[in-house]
Amino acid sequence: FPVTICFYSSKDHYNRFLAKCFVNKTSINEEILKSGMAVIYNFNESEEKMNNLELEAKKQKLGIWRGAFQIPKEYRKSHPRKN
Repeated sequence: FPVTICFYSSKDHYNRFLAKCFVNKTSINEEILKSGMAVIYNFNESEEKMNNLELEAKKQKLGIWRGAFQIPKEYRKSHPRKN
């Protein structure tokens, strides 16, 4: 049976846990970046390996990079909420 384990490192400013998760010895975090199904959340502290995985998916136009896509952080900045 597959073994899933997550290592929680901290919480973000929304009080969500940030973690590195694995199924057996495969990194879920790396797999979703490689397939173009995620973006790096913490732009200041991401590892070089993770940056390269995201860039490669972007170059190959995989997943979200297949068409027009705007990073959520950039979208929120250009479309501020009106209270």
